Amino acid sequence: MTTLRARDVLDQAHAFHAQLAGYFAGLSDSTGNERVRLLYSYLSQHEKQLAQVLNRYRSDAPPRLMDAWLQNVPDDRALHTCAVLNLTPDTDPDEVITASLTYDDCLIALYQAMQDASQHPEVREFFEHLQELEQNEKHRTSINMQSLYDW
Repeated sequence: MTTLRARDVLDQAHAFHAQLAGYFAGLSDSTGNERVRLLYSYLSQHEKQLAQVLNRYRSDAPPRLMDAWLQNVPDDRALHTCAVLNLTPDTDPDEVITASLTYDDCLIALYQAMQDASQHPEVREFFEHLQELEQNEKHRTSINMQSLYDW
């Protein structure tokens, strides 16, 4: 556990999405299975879009919100540990979907921890909104991936 600014947490989440986007793109380029390629390609684009959303949050949020300090929060190792799910170009489509949902759960848990750590209602609300966004994206992604998989 450590002390971080809200900006630092947002930077970690952005880096996580960007890392996943590149990871999925590489896997998409390496697989011979068309369904798995579509899943990885979709996930890569999805993660890029979420990274862009976080960029907008970062630039639109007031500095006092971004510079708010949060005590006793998980450090960036929590997200790095989550990212150690070893997918391969030949991973079964069901496992790809499960891994993607696990990544979403890691971010949802991070945003919940930030809400719990915040003493400021405005900061709590900010992370609550990010958590809701991630939950909605998880639901939407699950439906979209299942449609691709059923194709």
